[in-house]
Formats: sequence, C-alpha cells, structure tokens
Amino acid sequence: VLSGKLYSCVLCGCCSMDVSGKPGQVPYGTLVLATAMLVAHGLEGVLGCRKWCSEHLDFTGDALLHGKLWVMFSSSFLHGTHSHFLREAFLMILAGVPLEVEIGTWFFMVVFLICGAVGCSCSWLTLRWTLRRNPDFSQMPREHVDAIANLSNSRGASACVYGIAVLAVLLVGDQGEFGVGPK
Repeated sequence: VLSGKLYSCVLCGCCSMDVSGKPGQVPYGTLVLATAMLVAHGLEGVLGCRKWCSEHLDFTGDALLHGKLWVMFSSSFLHGTHSHFLREAFLMILAGVPLEVEIGTWFFMVVFLICGAVGCSCSWLTLRWTLRRNPDFSQMPREHVDAIANLSNSRGASACVYGIAVLAVLLVGDQGEFGVGPK
C-alpha cells in the first residue's frame, strides 16, 4: 500500500485501485519517459543513425563547452545496447511508478531530467580528474588531456534511472508495494 493506493498492475498502472476500489492515479510521467527511451533506442537502431546520435545527442564536454546545452537532456534517453535499454526500462517502471505517485508527475519528470544532467556532468568531470592524475597521461600537456576528456561521450539514461531508483527508496521506502517487505 502506497499513499492509500494498491497496485494490481505495476507495468501500466491502468488497473491501479485505491483501498476504496476507486481508480488510482495513472503514472503518465513514467509511461511517457519509458516510451521516449524506447522510441529513441528504436529509432537509433532502425534508422542506423547511431553515429549521428553520438555526434549530436550524446553528452560530451566539448558540446557543453560550445553551448550545446540540450545534450545534458537528450542523452538522458539514449542507451548503449539492447540489454542496457531493457534493464533501464524495467528499473524505470519498477521504481518510477510508486515514486511518481508519491511526488507527482511533473516533479517526477523534472527530477528524471535533472538526474541525467547531473550524472553526465559528474561523469565528465570525474573523467577529466582521473585522466589528469593518470601516470600514462602525465607527460602530455594538460590541454591535450582535457581534450581527450572533452571528446569522450556519455549517455545519461543510467544516471536518470538510478537517480529515480534511489529517490524511490528514500521517499517511498519499503512499504510492500510489490509484495515484498513489511506491509
């Protein structure tokens, strides 16, 4: 039970009912974001535009430094492999449904995008920091090391989904929504 709602279908939320038997909230935000991830992954595979997506939609420090701020958000819907996509979509639905019901659709979607932007930025800054301290790169000029980090791409779907999962655990906790744990 989560905020008076009992879920009979965690995948679509359409059959969600509250304890009085009335229809519950449908998690549109989770469904929209999971569908966007599916469409982006499908188009990338079907159209064979992986190279174009990497150049224009993946997060790179170079793109950010050249004012392409959209990459902080567009990379939030991209995945590396089919298994990566399936794992992320499953976790998104599993953690996203109860969290969205708890915090609301719009706030949920904003949190998703912020997690992606923060994750990509941290990934880039960590790579720069690591390369600068790597003995293999110690003889290279610092601007060359930074250029390597700036051109390395990052896809933010994992940061978004794991951010949602952590927030779901922190805010929703173990309330037995999925038949596990205390009720």
